[in-house]
Amino acid sequence: MDPDFFIFNSATSTFTYPVWGNPGDVPVVADYDGDNKADVAVWRPSDGTWYVQLSGGGFIVTTHGQNMDKPTPMDFDGDGKANLAYFRPATGEWVIKDQVGAGTTSIFWGLGSDMPAQADYDGDNKDDIAVWRESDGVWYVRTATATLIAQQWGQTGDIPVPGDYDGDNKNDFAVYRGGVWFILRSTAGFTGVGFGIASDRPVPKAYIP
Repeated sequence: MDPDFFIFNSATSTFTYPVWGNPGDVPVVADYDGDNKADVAVWRPSDGTWYVQLSGGGFIVTTHGQNMDKPTPMDFDGDGKANLAYFRPATGEWVIKDQVGAGTTSIFWGLGSDMPAQADYDGDNKDDIAVWRESDGVWYVRTATATLIAQQWGQTGDIPVPGDYDGDNKNDFAVYRGGVWFILRSTAGFTGVGFGIASDRPVPKAYIP
């Protein structure tokens, strides 16, 4: 059976090739057990099931979401563990599963056509609910303290790629456009970096539906 993931382990300069998932599954790699190692994980749209292979041993298999939802794993509570979460375009609802127990948090944020872009934009070690609206290029962020941020950055056809590009523990607004990364750094403002070609898929986007 062909591997589903190809992983280069930087600590040992070795490769691993886990078989995990079925055709049509969505990769949702994140640190679900708080050991500072990303766990191999997929979300199955057909039935909304998460299959997580924990790097420390054991598995998580649980249903959260349904077909047409967009899985959005995020550390919502700042405990260092990714929460199972999804964005439902039909209603603009984010549903985030608690780490302990079966409780959930439900927050309405965004439109059906928005792209989810959850990340920690204010540096409090909690991922913020956020969307990027292609129609106007505006990022709409709701922080963990319910502070609202709106930032215009990008244009139609761009791919949102938020990340901490300047190392200040805050994710920056960034888009990928035809081989160029346009980044609005929180410490030093705009920079543009050419890396890739128009048909490439930027790596951060691989885990942002």
